[in-house]
Amino acid sequence: MKTKLFFFAVLLMALDSLRAQDFQEQFNQAIFDDSIQLQEKILDAWRLQGGDSEADYHVARFNYFFRQAFVKGMHTNTSYPPGEENVMVMYDSTGTAWYMYMGFILMDSTLVDSAMAEIAKGIACQPNRMDVYLGGIYTLLTAERWNEAIDRINAMIDYSRKINHQWMFDQEKAGVKEMVSAVEDYLAKLFSSVDLNATIPSDEEEQRLLAVRSIATQLHEIDPRDVISLNFIAASYSFFFDYKTAQPFLEKAFKIDKKDCIVLSNLYDVATHNEDKKMAKKALKNLKRYCSEE
Repeated sequence: MKTKLFFFAVLLMALDSLRAQDFQEQFNQAIFDDSIQLQEKILDAWRLQGGDSEADYHVARFNYFFRQAFVKGMHTNTSYPPGEENVMVMYDSTGTAWYMYMGFILMDSTLVDSAMAEIAKGIACQPNRMDVYLGGIYTLLTAERWNEAIDRINAMIDYSRKINHQWMFDQEKAGVKEMVSAVEDYLAKLFSSVDLNATIPSDEEEQRLLAVRSIATQLHEIDPRDVISLNFIAASYSFFFDYKTAQPFLEKAFKIDKKDCIVLSNLYDVATHNEDKKMAKKALKNLKRYCSEE
């Protein structure tokens, strides 16, 4: 009798998993079809089948709100947009340059709040889901809520230490390398949100750069052989013309990886500013050897 009950319980769990997977596939198709009404019907049906207790249900609701909070559109600005790629420039009849690029446009900050509320519920259901954490960080960065994004990144790193970096990414296992790499992707967006050509950064931009340094330092402590975190630390000092402090971090990265073109380029630049001809020569030699095509 116990054996029959055990197999019946297993069968019920398998059916529940299948139903959740079906709902997720249907919802993804509704997103592809851009049907808000169908998304709502699927979410309602999913909730009635116990969706509130599933991280994937809240991820779906997050996507429902996110896609209404933002739309893809053309941005235009008379100043070059920091951190953007594929920027087009056109000149009007007065000779003024207009910079244009495609990106997300914030339409409704209230819907962003709703999306973030679903992220919190998803994390509560499955706290080790890295992709759920990252979805929230991405949303805050896209909405340019820089301080909230920084707080979320720090919270993710703190939790990662707590669980010894044993994450899930959707249904796949992920570890420290994946966590560090994912955070660094968002550090790049945070860093590039600052006008790197400005002579003097605003107070807000300065705080963001200091946050980048702090987060990169934590990542370096977690993975001492990660050269990207060292490069971010050095860049945060170089921005303030503190080349003396920046150089040791780049030298450490150089010892770890003598072929990284970004590290080599930055090391050459910093060593040149520091009039360290020996190190500048080493960096330049490797630049020509490994990065001649870039």
